[in-house]
Amino acid sequence: MNIVGADEPGFAASDRLASPRSRAYDVYQKRLLKQLKTRARRPILACALGLLAIVHLSNGAAQELLQIGRAIDSPLSDIAERVITEAGRRAGIAMQFQRMPLTRSIGLVSDGELDGDLMRIDGIDRNDPNLLRLSVSHVTAEVAAYGHSAGFEGRGRDDLRLMRFGIPKGVAVLRKYTEGLQVTETQTNATLFDMLSAGRFDVVLMTHVDAEVALRERPVPGVVRWPHAWASEPLYFVLHRRHAEVGARLERALREMQREGLPRKYYVEGLKHYDIKPFAPL
Repeated sequence: MNIVGADEPGFAASDRLASPRSRAYDVYQKRLLKQLKTRARRPILACALGLLAIVHLSNGAAQELLQIGRAIDSPLSDIAERVITEAGRRAGIAMQFQRMPLTRSIGLVSDGELDGDLMRIDGIDRNDPNLLRLSVSHVTAEVAAYGHSAGFEGRGRDDLRLMRFGIPKGVAVLRKYTEGLQVTETQTNATLFDMLSAGRFDVVLMTHVDAEVALRERPVPGVVRWPHAWASEPLYFVLHRRHAEVGARLERALREMQREGLPRKYYVEGLKHYDIKPFAPL
């Protein structure tokens, strides 16, 4: 009598036929082993997914898109935007710039509706606890004086101070350097030079880059520039105070850029781009 599984001539022990019951047991063992391996991998997979989530969130925080106010039509703001964008890139901070009137921009930052303002003078945060001014300047405003009268270029500063001045509305650096003088503020650059030509005032003060570009786009016959800078003032990036940690990162990036000479390099490149001649030394 043949018994299934018994040794037969020509068959080694490993070649024995398995019974249906033993085959079912083998299948069961394989399934069990697969389940055990799957369960063992789950904690590892969960840990890996957790780490990926942390990295994603960290990158998202680093690339938070800040909303920054800036002047509507200002080549100087374009230069400042280039500098602060590079600082943001180095610090892992993305920014979107919103063009609006300067008087509106700083108010929105104070109210927390905007995250920051592109460029303001020192002291802008002195009476507003919601504003955080960076300690490192990223651009300098050179102030230029323009006149329409005969011999304007040869007059001294003391003579000019006795005249009537016109400045664009909302520019704090121009208010600072016309304090105590006869001053009229206008809404647009075009209005400034029209009123100068009409004799409504004698001197227009504007930031150098903005004025030169405005006059090139809309020439005004007879207007001349005083050969020297009326003033020069460092400007600063301003944030809402809730962004103190972001401000610290931007300051580190700006200090690094200052050591490399980049802010000044970008300013000089801006002058060359607009073909603007620098001031004569005093």
